[in-house]
Amino acid sequence: HPKLLKGNIKEEGTDRTEHTGKMWFVLPLVLFLGLASGFPDTTCSPALSSVALVQQRGYSLTGKVAVITGGDSGIGYGASMGIAMAGAKLIMLGHNENKARAAALNITRDTGNTDITVIHIDLLSFKSIREAVDQILEVSSVIDVLVCDAGQNFERPGHQLSVDGFEATFQSTFLGHFLLTESLLPVLRKSRGRVVNAGCDSNGFFNTSYAILVPERDTVCHRSDAPPNCTEPEEVDRMIRQPLPTANSTYAFLAHFMKTFYARELTTRGMPAYVAHPGLVATPGLPATNVNTDQFCPYPQAWYACNCWSNSSRSYDKAVCPLTPLRGSNTLAFLATAPSTLLEASAGRFFAACEVQRAPIDQYDSMMEVRGEAGALAYARKLTALWHELVAAKVLTSRL
Repeated sequence: HPKLLKGNIKEEGTDRTEHTGKMWFVLPLVLFLGLASGFPDTTCSPALSSVALVQQRGYSLTGKVAVITGGDSGIGYGASMGIAMAGAKLIMLGHNENKARAAALNITRDTGNTDITVIHIDLLSFKSIREAVDQILEVSSVIDVLVCDAGQNFERPGHQLSVDGFEATFQSTFLGHFLLTESLLPVLRKSRGRVVNAGCDSNGFFNTSYAILVPERDTVCHRSDAPPNCTEPEEVDRMIRQPLPTANSTYAFLAHFMKTFYARELTTRGMPAYVAHPGLVATPGLPATNVNTDQFCPYPQAWYACNCWSNSSRSYDKAVCPLTPLRGSNTLAFLATAPSTLLEASAGRFFAACEVQRAPIDQYDSMMEVRGEAGALAYARKLTALWHELVAAKVLTSRL
C-alpha cells in the first residue's frame, strides 16, 4: 500500500499524499461506520425487489401521481414496477414511445395497475423537454413524485453534442433533467411532492484497514478524462460545450456528481430531493469486466459501490451480483414510494441500500469536510445558477 496520510478528507486538487508517483485522497473510517443518529433505519437488502419492498412495507401511492424518465428499461423499469405496485398514476417519459408503451403493458400485466400514460421526451432537446412538460400538465395538474432516471454512459456516434449545443452524455443524464425538474417545480410544490434522482459513485475507491482512499487516477475528473478542476463551474461550462475528449470518454460520472449537489440545493428551496445509488446492476450499460468482481466495491468500507451482499457483514457475494433491475431499483423505488414523514429528516441526501450514505459516495459530504457547510452550499448554489443560465439561454434561442 502507498504511504497514507491520516486526517480530513481531501478535495479534488488539494492536499495529497505522494508515493511512487501515485497520489490518494484519504477519508477517515469514522465517516463510514453506520448512520448518524438522526436517520431512521430503513435498510433494504439487495435480495429485495422493488415490488417486494412496496408489498412488504405496505407503501401506498394510491391517489398520487408519479412521473419517471427512463422507466422502460433497467433500474428505471424496476422503479416503475414498484411505483405501479404502490398504486400511483404513472406517467412514463420515453424517447422511444413504442418501447415505453411495451414496457407499460408489461407493468400493467405484472402489477395490475392500468393507470399508466406514455409521453415522448428527448432529453437531448430542451424544446422536446418543454413540450413534454406541457403534455404532462394536460394529463395531470398534480405531480407528487418526479423520478429522474434516464441517461447514457457513452455518446452515440454522430451525436456528440445535443441540438442545444451541449455534450450529450451530460445533457441526457443531468442538464435535461434539471430543466425538466425546474419546469415542474410549481406543480411539485403545490402537491408537496418530491424529486428522486438515480445516481452513482462518482469516484473509485481503495481500501485499507482504517480508511477509504480515492486514488488520483480514479476521481470524477480522471474518470471524465478532464482537468483536475473539472467540477468548478467555469470549467464545467467550458467542457460541456465541446465533444468528449476521446471516443471512450464519458461525462456521466460528472453528471451524477452534479445530481448530488442539486439535490441538496433543491432541498434548501423547500423541495425534498434525493439521490439513489443502485449498485452493480445487470443493465445494457454494464461493462462485462464489472461482472462478478469486487474490485469496484472494496470491503468492508465501500460495500455500497456494488451493493452485492446477502448477510449483515455486507461482504461481496458473487451469487447476488450483478443485481437484476428489479433488485437494483429497490432504493429508487423506496425513495419514490415511502411516506414523506419517513424521509423528511434525510431530505437532500444520498442513499444506497435504502440508507443515508456519507463521503466519499456523497460528494456533498466530501466537500463539506473541506469547505464547511456554508462553502459546500455556496458551491451548490453557484452550480444551480449556471444551469439556470444555460437552459434559459437555450430556451430563449429556441423560441426565436
